Amino acid sequence: CNTGRVMQTFDIRNEFRGVRRGEIASALASKLDEGDVVYGKEVVHAETTPNGARVTFSDGTATECAAVVGCDGARSKVAKSLGLALPSLTGYSAFRGVAVFDKDENDGTATRYKAIFGRGVRAGMYQMSPTETYWFIIFNNKGSIDGDGPRSGAAMRKQALEKVRGWAHGIEQAVQATDENRIVFSRIGESWRLRNLGTLPRGELITLAGDAAHPMTPNLGQGGCCAMEDAVVLAKAVAGAQSFSGASLAARLRLYESARWKRWFKLTVRAS
Repeated sequence: CNTGRVMQTFDIRNEFRGVRRGEIASALASKLDEGDVVYGKEVVHAETTPNGARVTFSDGTATECAAVVGCDGARSKVAKSLGLALPSLTGYSAFRGVAVFDKDENDGTATRYKAIFGRGVRAGMYQMSPTETYWFIIFNNKGSIDGDGPRSGAAMRKQALEKVRGWAHGIEQAVQATDENRIVFSRIGESWRLRNLGTLPRGELITLAGDAAHPMTPNLGQGGCCAMEDAVVLAKAVAGAQSFSGASLAARLRLYESARWKRWFKLTVRAS
C-alpha cells in the first residue's frame, strides 16, 4: 500500500462504467408523471390484507395497494414484516465517496480500476467522469450490523484518511478531494434471506427486490446492477398476471422470486 508496488495488472475486456445511483434514479423518475413518486415517507411495516396489501409509514399514515415490492435496502422494514432477519455483519465496514478534481489534476491513471491492499484495510477507485473519481476504503471492523459508526462528515473523512495515510496510487488524495458531506460509512452485511423468499405463502402480496432481497458485499460491485435486473424480471412477471389483484398477482410474484433465486444466490456467494 505505502510502497506502491504493483502486484498485478489486467485488462477489463467487457464494458466498465461507473454511474451515480442518483443519476439513474433521476433518469427513471423523468419517465413518470408528476406525483407518481412520493418522497419523505419512511416505511415501518407492510402486510397483506383481504383486499390487497397495506404499507404503514413512520408518520402514522398508511396506504392501501394491490401489492408491495420492498426495495428499502439491506435493513429492509418490509423484509422484517415478512419475518426475515437482518443481514449478518461480515466483519468489515467501509467508507465511500466521490472525489471531484479539476481536469488538470487527473493524471489519467484514474480511468483504470485500482485495488490497493494493506494489512486489514483495502481500497479501490475508478473514474466516473473527467472530473469525478469514485473511491472506497474497506477495513476490518467487528460488531453488529446495526452498530453505531461515525456520524459527521468531518469524522468520516478523518477516519478514512487515517486508514490510508501515506498510501500510494492516489487514494489519500481522493479522500481529501471529497466533500466531507458526501462521504458515507456503512457496515457491510450479507444475508441468505433470499432462500426464505421461496417459502412465502402462495397468497402473499409482498415481495422484495434489490438489497432488501439480496444484501451482498460490494466485492463484485453487483448489488445495484442486480437490483435493476430484478426490476426488469419483476415487470415482465407482473405483466403476465390475469388480473392485477389476488391470487393471480401473488402467483406472478412467486414466479419472479423463483426466476431470480439462482442469480441472487450465485452473486451473493461470489461476493462473499
